[in-house]
Amino acid sequence: MGNPSSFKTFISALLAFIITLALVGSVAATNIDSQEPDAITRQYLPVIFKRMPDNPPPNPFLNHDFEQGSAHWTEYSANDWWLIGYNLDGFAHSGIYLVWLGGDNNEMAILSQKITISAAAPYLHFWYYKASEDICNYDYFYVGVNGEYFHNEVLCESTNTYGWVEKILDLSKYIGANKTVQFSITTDGSLNSNVYLDDVFMSNSAAPTPAQNLPLPSEPFTGTMPLSKREWLTRDN
Repeated sequence: MGNPSSFKTFISALLAFIITLALVGSVAATNIDSQEPDAITRQYLPVIFKRMPDNPPPNPFLNHDFEQGSAHWTEYSANDWWLIGYNLDGFAHSGIYLVWLGGDNNEMAILSQKITISAAAPYLHFWYYKASEDICNYDYFYVGVNGEYFHNEVLCESTNTYGWVEKILDLSKYIGANKTVQFSITTDGSLNSNVYLDDVFMSNSAAPTPAQNLPLPSEPFTGTMPLSKREWLTRDN
């Protein structure tokens, strides 16, 4: 064997090294354990709020497509015509019912309904078809609220639409309950003028109706104007 003194010195040094390692490990473990349980694994992420699209408010117009006939609408004709009826030739913008204003000389007609105009949906949308053989500045189409006709259009051959088009008007000036929305026509003593209406509604948007939301298209109207409105526009009441 070697020198006993050297061996003792080696063993003492080895034990001291082992004890030192044990102490260091104990201190490290104590430091880790003394922290909050999840402090070294906790993560903070930003909170992201996504705005969901607003649902459009319900349409305040009852029987907005006229498929219930004259229900919920008030009709007036100076020449005693009915204004709402159905036509089976595929002329309506949707369904078979529509409104016919005009079609007679010296006529004044008004179609109206009382609604609540909401700030959430102040835009009036309707589909109309203008057909006139008159010269300009004699026959007129109007839109009004509570007797105030804020929108008018001349009816004459040069302003014909030659099909259904969507009209959009801002009614934000008239927000409130018990607002009577009116569609009206006046004609003079000669040369026929007509306005057809269908699919009336209020919206929160002034943008045209998206194509995917449009009613099914009607067949183009290719017939001739009848001598009597009641030969072409029919109703059961």
